[in-house]
Amino acid sequence: EFFLIRGNEIQQILAHYHQIPLSSRRHWFEDICAIVQDEGKMVYPLAKLTARMDEPAENSKLVSIIILTYNQLEYTKKCLDSIFRHTRGPFELIIVDNGSTDGTTCYLNAVRESNAEVGGWKLKVGKDGEVVCQAETEEAEKVNIKNNGKKKERIEEKRRENRELACQYFKMCNKGIEEARGEFLLLLNNDVLVTENWLSGLMECLQSAKEIGIVGPLTNQISGIQKVLQVGYQSLADLDAFARTFREENRHRRIPCRRIVGFCMLFRRELADRIGLLDENFGTGNFEDDDFCLRAELAGYRNMIAGDVFIHHFGSRSFVGNGVNYHSALSGNRKKFDEKWNRRDAINLKGKKLLCLMARESARQYSNRDQLDQAVKKLLGALKLMPGDTNLYCELAEIFLEAKGFEKAIAVLKVMPAGSQDERRMALLGYGFEGLGKFEEAEEWAERALSQNAHSAPALNLKGILAYRCQKMGEAASFFQKAIEMDKGYGEPYTNWGLMKWSAGQKEEAVALFEKGFILAPTIPDQILNYHAAVTETAQFARAEKYFREAMALHSFHKKIHFLLIDLLLRQGRHAEAMREIEEAMISFGVDEGILTASLEVRKRIGPKEIPAGKNRNSLSLCMIIKNEEQHLPQCLGSVRDLVDEILIVDTGSDDKTRDISTAFGAKVYEFPWGGDFSAARNFSLDQARGDWILILDADERIAAKDIPELRKLACQKGPRRVAYSFVTRNYTTNPEVQGWTPNDGAYEEEKGIGWFPSEKVRLFPNDSRVRFQGVVHEGVRSSLVDHSVAIEDSRIPIHHFGKLDKQRERKKGEEYYLLGKKKLENSGADVRSLRELAVQAGELERYADAADLWNQVITLQPDMAEAYTNLSSLYLKLKKYDQAYAASKQAVTLDPDSKEALLNFSTAGLSRGKTFESIRTLESLLAKNPEYPPALGVLSVAYVLHGEKERSSALIEKLRRWGFNYAEYLSLMSQEFTSMGKEKEGQMLHQMISPSEALPSPVCEPGLAH
Repeated sequence: EFFLIRGNEIQQILAHYHQIPLSSRRHWFEDICAIVQDEGKMVYPLAKLTARMDEPAENSKLVSIIILTYNQLEYTKKCLDSIFRHTRGPFELIIVDNGSTDGTTCYLNAVRESNAEVGGWKLKVGKDGEVVCQAETEEAEKVNIKNNGKKKERIEEKRRENRELACQYFKMCNKGIEEARGEFLLLLNNDVLVTENWLSGLMECLQSAKEIGIVGPLTNQISGIQKVLQVGYQSLADLDAFARTFREENRHRRIPCRRIVGFCMLFRRELADRIGLLDENFGTGNFEDDDFCLRAELAGYRNMIAGDVFIHHFGSRSFVGNGVNYHSALSGNRKKFDEKWNRRDAINLKGKKLLCLMARESARQYSNRDQLDQAVKKLLGALKLMPGDTNLYCELAEIFLEAKGFEKAIAVLKVMPAGSQDERRMALLGYGFEGLGKFEEAEEWAERALSQNAHSAPALNLKGILAYRCQKMGEAASFFQKAIEMDKGYGEPYTNWGLMKWSAGQKEEAVALFEKGFILAPTIPDQILNYHAAVTETAQFARAEKYFREAMALHSFHKKIHFLLIDLLLRQGRHAEAMREIEEAMISFGVDEGILTASLEVRKRIGPKEIPAGKNRNSLSLCMIIKNEEQHLPQCLGSVRDLVDEILIVDTGSDDKTRDISTAFGAKVYEFPWGGDFSAARNFSLDQARGDWILILDADERIAAKDIPELRKLACQKGPRRVAYSFVTRNYTTNPEVQGWTPNDGAYEEEKGIGWFPSEKVRLFPNDSRVRFQGVVHEGVRSSLVDHSVAIEDSRIPIHHFGKLDKQRERKKGEEYYLLGKKKLENSGADVRSLRELAVQAGELERYADAADLWNQVITLQPDMAEAYTNLSSLYLKLKKYDQAYAASKQAVTLDPDSKEALLNFSTAGLSRGKTFESIRTLESLLAKNPEYPPALGVLSVAYVLHGEKERSSALIEKLRRWGFNYAEYLSLMSQEFTSMGKEKEGQMLHQMISPSEALPSPVCEPGLAH
């Protein structure tokens, strides 16, 4: 009787079963058995499986799935098995082996034989060394081992080629693309497990709009916003069920995102034909996907995350398993990416497009932060560069509409040039007039948009809004439903239909529609506010929290999402979690009176950070002295809040929000009357500490998140040996001429400016009442530690210091230090250390004559100090005392022949004395050892001009411009310098090297692309 009732469904299931490859049918059967226990339970799985077969099928056109393998056979097997189990529709599988030695190629040959032509699937493993050479050559060796040596030589040659290609990851990927036959190309890592309807979901997203370029899924382990922070499965046995639920909850969600990570990327062949293949200069991986995605967006495509597709990613298995240094590869390729794309000038169309793309992204970020003025400024700047870019007008209008600036939106759209965005422009004009209550004009624009495209979901949604305004409820509901039908991923009609349900008292259905609208469009203010209001009135806080957290993970700097999540947590009485999010908000959006007041109220409920009662060893106290540090303090405290057990802040006279911010972050705050003695204030903070260890930071410093685990280990070492740790501080700067300058290499997300120079200080030491700071200014504990037999070791963890980037603030601070240093010198007498500190301070304050006098005093006391001569030569150059600069720099080079600063000054001074060839030789030798030293490149380019080698100079100028340096300004200064020396001819030669377009400013972008 049961089978008679369910017969049709059983036939459909069997039809699906016969599409499964023979090698995977056992797994399919096990899945069925796992959920079918008896007749009573059988109805559900059959109905669900039937529903799943109603999912949109893959496009009838061929999809080429391209997988690169490099050892890691275990993961390759799992990956292929998941593909065979979960992929329907016409596709070919192209495996490109990159020199595996673990049996991968033998396995692939076996799979090819067993799945050669099953259910429309075709597995390709290349031949004759073109794609997968090792699989074929091993077989050939067995057959031809007794033949003449030529065959064996060819085999060995192919193997050598493989070993070389193993270091050229993207050459192999491109070979796979060239071998593919499909109209759609999908690059897939071999360390993933795909899930049910994965390919149909990706294809659905890709084909939802013609302008979509590259599509990727969400996953459990990846960089960027494609990572789902809280996955609902503990083991792989639960993966499929989680992915199925995930797809149902987030159905039709599409998330715009420029960067799609290369572990899974789907795109049309026409895109690769248009923008080119993967850039093979990136070698072993990392940033090739950033580059490919950026090129797609510059070509006019929009990249998208299929927000309802989830696959599992084991993560970097080829890097880990094959001993490849992931961080080294990441750092090296970041540098290549920056060199390729950091040429952000407006000279050519490519540069303008890049600037405008960055402006649009920056504007959207500002808008999400509720910083409307900055968003508008970015887009207006971009419009000056490309007044014909209709996307810019639409972006600006949409930002105004979201902020209820309807008249401004209409004004922008009315001056927008005609073009490919006409339908979008008409719909936006309709929304502008609807917002002003001019319904007839709005209706007219909606109709005009529909005349362009009868399936326009935004226009149909607008028609529904206008019908609703006129109390035509049935007509409004019909339009909202039609809009959803036309574009199921468009969130606004769900919310509008929900408003109608809410007004009709159908609150349960309304909340579901509000929720769907929020999931699909969580950045639109009305979507956020309507959903939050509905769940607040119905007290469904826990339900909404999940979706707010997911939205915040995708849009981490959206102020409304963040603040309303805090509200949901507070309404549930979860004050500690709310406090954590309040801290994050202060770090992300700054500190205004509203959030500061709320934070203090919540902190009062949960109390300050305290050393846990049961923690009797290895507790850590953060000790700080601060004054007026509201700008930097949230980021500093946020960087170590998960590391330290207590925070002790000694305030020396702040009149801003510093003390309240400290309290909000759980610090114990003490006021200390400032008496001009830094050590006294530091030691007062030590007196309050109860931890076993002391950590010292300044407010404009941070510790990188990735270094926290290693720092925690330092503070958890056991044993009788007493040890303290010295740290190198990375003082970030925009001045490459400062002594010790090192270019940023992308190793840390915290990097700022164009590089850093080092300083060293003991930061972590045992809490011992005998260990105290010494020195009125530039205070330290090193001497005290040595006096009490505490060993000092070097830590590999850097401290990131940003104070030098704020020149105005740093100058004010420097003046205070300088006066204190002079007072210290008067009271304590002149010694090398005190004179050196004061000389450095005077130089930073541009008191060049005073600084030179102080360095000369240092030389009197220590005549063999190379650093003193190097700094003295720099000062003489600034004072235009060229002969003295040459003599001082020559002595510096004699004392320290490897000092790049001394060699730079020697060459610069040499040019002023007409020693051009000597300077060229010195600089070329310097750059052979330090090829990325911008000041040397700049001086050498000048030397080449003076030597009549303009082509060599131009090559260096181009390199500096690619690095983002305003070289025209430097040439102009050098031209003036030589002219002022009476060398008009040389000055004119340099001036002629300046192109007018080179001096154009970059009006819309901050330094560096977002990665």
